[in-house]
Amino acid sequence: MATITSTGIGSGLDVNSIVTELVAAERTPFDENYDYTLQTNSNKITAMGQLKSALATLEDSLFDLKLPTTFSQRNATSEATVFSVSAGSAASSRFV
Repeated sequence: MATITSTGIGSGLDVNSIVTELVAAERTPFDENYDYTLQTNSNKITAMGQLKSALATLEDSLFDLKLPTTFSQRNATSEATVFSVSAGSAASSRFV
């Protein structure tokens, strides 16, 4: 005749502890994936903030280049004759 055995309260096994350990073992990969994803996203956000800051610094450094007076022609004249300049026959009449 077959006997029916019950694992549980009367068996002496700590079923609550076993179930808790099994759930924790199943959950570990998901928790590690979540932590990795959270850290990766945090690193990306930090990197984007650093890039934005660097671009703002570059924009501030280049501000003078937007002013119309930055590249306007400047002339210098002198009344004193210290030296003379002449152009040879191979000189170009235009600026390249």
